[in-house]
Amino acid sequence: MYLKRALIMQLGTREIRHIILNNQVVNSSRALHSLKHTVPKSHKNIAIHMVDHIRRLGVFPANYALDLGEFIDSNGNSYIDIVELNPISCSMCYVNNSIYADVVPEIGECQRQLMMGAEFCYDAIANPKNYDMLRISNKSYTYTSDNQYALL
Repeated sequence: MYLKRALIMQLGTREIRHIILNNQVVNSSRALHSLKHTVPKSHKNIAIHMVDHIRRLGVFPANYALDLGEFIDSNGNSYIDIVELNPISCSMCYVNNSIYADVVPEIGECQRQLMMGAEFCYDAIANPKNYDMLRISNKSYTYTSDNQYALL
């Protein structure tokens, strides 16, 4: 039996959203809104493996958001598993995620510099002070959600 306890890292839980278009992992992001960051290659490789498995089943749409999380089992070993699969239309966009393959040159340059999705680049060009290239101590970059409160 697994405890399925999410690993907590300095930037929040170790959950990563992968955007899948035409059964391909096109980008990956931690659940962050304004911080330049990278996703471990190990997570991307597991996402590619899971997407290939889902595609081979032949019963699932080709476009979706795949959320993977890193967990620890009862023996203290970490593993990566699916947290949820969502339609892109109702998935929240994280800073590195984008559904756009083609962008105007200004957005392409922003993506190369900031490593952010096109949707965030539009905002970063208009509001550059909202985005950080380096982590600031004691600042939260995660989204507020109902799991941070006790709802009675």
